[in-house]
Amino acid sequence: MIDWITVKGQQIEKASKVISVKRDPLFDQHRLGATPLIPAVGMMEICAEYYRLKFGPKERYCFRKLSILNPLKLFHEQSREIFVATKPDSDSKTLELTFNSYFQTKLGETKLVRHGEMQVNDEPGDFNSLLKYSDLIHEKHTLVSWRQFNANSKWQFNNTINFGPLFVDEYGILNNTIAYNQNSLIYTHNLPKEQLENRDYRLAKLLLNPCLMDTLFQAAAIHALSQWDRIHLPMYAEEIGVLRVPRQIEILRIIAYSNGYQDETGDYDIIVIDADGEICYYAKNVMVRRINL
Repeated sequence: MIDWITVKGQQIEKASKVISVKRDPLFDQHRLGATPLIPAVGMMEICAEYYRLKFGPKERYCFRKLSILNPLKLFHEQSREIFVATKPDSDSKTLELTFNSYFQTKLGETKLVRHGEMQVNDEPGDFNSLLKYSDLIHEKHTLVSWRQFNANSKWQFNNTINFGPLFVDEYGILNNTIAYNQNSLIYTHNLPKEQLENRDYRLAKLLLNPCLMDTLFQAAAIHALSQWDRIHLPMYAEEIGVLRVPRQIEILRIIAYSNGYQDETGDYDIIVIDADGEICYYAKNVMVRRINL
């Protein structure tokens, strides 16, 4: 996904990309209302590629202290140049990265905007302790289909998050299920065929399969919506691990556990598990915040 790099001495100083809805379906198919909204997983994929450029390809990745500071929207679907840079205090194994762009004000001034920041390495933390959340499937939940959940009139908003078929296809709309109660949510998700068949998505070259990884944030936001009747967007995650990246059609189960809700912000631990009960992705202390529409 990176278009070019800037080298100073023998070190990569920054990596840049022009984000365009015309050539990048990941960004075209994730919208707030009608406006493309760059998802957190889009930032993470680009930062993982930056890490790969410096250290080579890895089987696993870990993101810590992920902060979404200023969500990046492509107003009028105009392309936007972004760049990833390393903070000076990054050590040899962990990169402290910032995700940035320049914004032209109405007065003609150019301002630097920091959209996000995170730490990236290839050493996931303790994730086995999260397997206990698999037992949540035995609790009593309200079970609905994806279509039924989204058709619920009390959860209809003009500027909700709209997903294209890379995130959930027609088969998923009909067959994915959402089971929720006060404390948890279990989202059964069929990997969309579009992720394999869309030539512009280039799944084989992606490090994270970001459209699938986005189900981590979807699960937290869906649970928050079911409990507090408002749209929530991710703002922070203490740790997110990538253990196995699904690249074929399979059924996955996303389990989100609520650690609490305060000041219009929900706190979640989340796992994505396969049919064998193995964790593909995990997240600790994902914070989703209510947005005013």
